[in-house]
Amino acid sequence: MPQKPMMPMMASEMPQLTDAQREQLQSLRIKHLKEILPLETEIRIKELELQTLWEADKLDSKAIIAKVKELSELRNKLELTRTNHRLEIAQILTPEQRRQMRHMFGNGMGPGMGRRMMRRHRCMEQNQFGPKEPNCCPQK
Repeated sequence: MPQKPMMPMMASEMPQLTDAQREQLQSLRIKHLKEILPLETEIRIKELELQTLWEADKLDSKAIIAKVKELSELRNKLELTRTNHRLEIAQILTPEQRRQMRHMFGNGMGPGMGRRMMRRHRCMEQNQFGPKEPNCCPQK
């Protein structure tokens, strides 16, 4: 299951949004989901393909490296899409609302934060996540 974008889902909780801002944010959210869901799906498929390459009796180093490069490009594209989305949200909000958002959510998702959140999300899907095991997924 793909990770849900943090900002648009939480924006509804931000106080003092105008009706116009709410409509714009909802429109951005839908547009963003349409952009990221195919990317997230493609990433998951490429991860499965990479796993299959690693599980082969005879490792094909060229194929593994090529698949890692494909994954890297897709992840970069996803991160840029998310960044552009956050920038679009920021253009809708007033400076005070942006300050409130930073206060509510911190300074945003730093480098690698999205991947950590996705890994935790996958752990929860697989019922591997527990209160004593916040970093349950092994690195592959």
